[in-house]
Amino acid sequence: MISYDALIRYIRIFSDLSNQLKYATQKRVLLEVALIKLCKPAMEVEQDSLLDRIRAVEELVEKGVPVASPEVVYANRSEKEQVSEPKVELPKALPEEVQEVAKNFRMIANQASGMLKGYAKQARLSVGNQDQLLLVFKDEVAASFMGSDSHKEELKQLIEEKIGRTIEIEVRHMEEGRRFEDNFVDIEKLVLMDLTIED
Repeated sequence: MISYDALIRYIRIFSDLSNQLKYATQKRVLLEVALIKLCKPAMEVEQDSLLDRIRAVEELVEKGVPVASPEVVYANRSEKEQVSEPKVELPKALPEEVQEVAKNFRMIANQASGMLKGYAKQARLSVGNQDQLLLVFKDEVAASFMGSDSHKEELKQLIEEKIGRTIEIEVRHMEEGRRFEDNFVDIEKLVLMDLTIED
């Protein structure tokens, strides 16, 4: 039987979805995100989601399943190591293609069509595995929209027209509460030039 808190969380998620669908052009994406939120309370930080997650941990403890906390895992580390979080390592050198895209990305984004243009402007740039251009978004809807094959392909074509080379694109959603600088390398700062962001 479903708990009261879980039921309230489901109602809140569907209520939020109902409000978002009124003005959205990508209704299917919003619906899919809402369904994922229903299945994965860990994606949310609202009180009812946290209660759901706590309840799941309590059930595991009652069944005798050990649940390790970060304090237990790091108990043997020095105090200095506990306080400092691992920093993102800089790549040894950025490939020419990635540097070129970083220099021109805002201008390229301005040439995109409709919603792609708006979402592309929200992207933070980093470098992914195998020298891919990594587009990082705080907004989950923006990440879902930009992550579709057709939108990545349009952006790849615009980049190819601008720099004359092709580059692979990867899209990531940055979880709420995390800082971009702690998890990714900001390649726009690495190219060491003033960027003009056009509205």
